[in-house]
Order: sequence, then structure tokens, then C-alpha cells
Amino acid sequence: MIGGPAQILLRRISELDDDQHPDEPDRDLRHFVWVMQSCIDGSMGPTGSAVITPAESDELVDSCQLLARISMDDRPLVDGPLRQGRQHWIATGRHASLGAEVPTPARFVDAGRAPDGQRSQPNPTGFGLYTSTPARRGDSMWRIYLDLFPSEMTPWPWYVWQLESRRQPIVEISSATDWTRFVEAYGRKTEGLVFPDWG
Repeated sequence: MIGGPAQILLRRISELDDDQHPDEPDRDLRHFVWVMQSCIDGSMGPTGSAVITPAESDELVDSCQLLARISMDDRPLVDGPLRQGRQHWIATGRHASLGAEVPTPARFVDAGRAPDGQRSQPNPTGFGLYTSTPARRGDSMWRIYLDLFPSEMTPWPWYVWQLESRRQPIVEISSATDWTRFVEAYGRKTEGLVFPDWG
């Protein structure tokens, strides 16, 4: 019998593979974003509940037909490697100070120079630059997300910048096993939970 976390993951995979809009442009990417948004506040059960191993998780994810289709069409979106020369960053109306200005390195603080308390947070803010890889044909998943779920948090106007990642090293994380290894190597305990020490 499959336990709680595995059942949740299997349900997510089933939702991903249940294509309701087969004729839409970028349908696979749009459906992926739609399903991920619908379960963003889902949990893996109460504290202390059984967990799924990274290898078990990866095996279940490998059975997802939607991810297999995306990978066949545009493999780096699923498995890497990162397209260093083609990353998109989107400024929205919340970035009023940036406006349509080019996002130069001087406007950002890298993780190594961030205050120590910020570097150990699960969702660090105030430094770094989060980008999204555009599909070979079409938009990035972050742009698709903005189209599907407009909100007061992401007001118009939107400026899409194509950036190039030049700094090394780049750590590619494309599986639960990769994530586990990364956290084990660079983990930091905060309030009983382990998060990456981004610095």
C-alpha cells in the first residue's frame, strides 16, 4: 500500500497527465503551471508523518506523461542543462524603481554579501535574481504564470529581460535526489527544519 506523501505525489502526476485543453498553444507548459498553482499550498501531511524517499519520488515523477512530452519537445526545461545564454527576468509594476531600465548587476546584492540571517531563510529576499528559462518556442513558465494568474502582486506593466548567466559554478537540480544532496551539502537548520544556506 502506498503511503500519504506518495499518494499526494501520484495525485499530482495524475492531474498533470489529465490534459483538459489539448488544442491550446503551449498547452503542456500552461497545464503544468495551472496544476502547480492549484497545489501550491498543499502539504505532505502533518508534522512527523511518513515521508517518501528521494529515489521513490524520482521514480514516480519519471512516470509523468506530461513531463515526458515537455522533455521530448524541449529537454532542458525538464532535465537541464540550464540555458545560460537565455534566461528571462520579468519586472512588473512592483519594480517601479527599475521601470524599463536595464537590470544591471549594481542593482542587486549577491547571496555571499547578504546579511547572515537572510542567507539561511527558506525564501530569502532582498538579494539574488530569479530567472526562468523560456521554451524553445514561446514564453517561460513564469511569464505563462503571469498570464494565467494576474494579480495585484504582479501589476502591469511587465518588462521581460533576456539575461545571460556567466558566473560559475552553476548547480543543476533536476530531481528530488539532486535536491537532497544539495541540502545535505549546504544545509542549515532553522526552527527545526533544514534549508539551504544560500550564501
